[in-house]
Amino acid sequence: MLKSDDCGLRNIWLANGYRYEEVDGHGRCLEIDDIDGLHRSIAHHLVLYRKRLSGAEIRFLRVEMGMSQKRLADSLGVDEQTISLWERSKRRPTVAGERMLRLLYPGAHQRQDQRGGHDCSVERQRPHGR
Repeated sequence: MLKSDDCGLRNIWLANGYRYEEVDGHGRCLEIDDIDGLHRSIAHHLVLYRKRLSGAEIRFLRVEMGMSQKRLADSLGVDEQTISLWERSKRRPTVAGERMLRLLYPGAHQRQDQRGGHDCSVERQRPHGR
């Protein structure tokens, strides 16, 4: 398993979808098989995850959807400053606001096995015994 925090999220562990390759002049380098698919898998996991989202997770979903803070704020009926506060973990969204955010993500209503695409497992907690 590989701990991955390159996308701005902590405690993301990859079970597959990566490999190491030797690159001349640079040594051993990490190669992600499908970075866009990986990001979709992480986002889909976050959308279906039952616990409240952290500020970093809210930001990750917004960026993954290609939305500015202003556009997301308009979609959720809040102001841009509110989105900024959520993302910096200075304030939490209402339960309804967080549900709406999750529903905005494309394919939010589908289980991952129905979507097809990237075969990447994501866990929010460190695996046991590591």
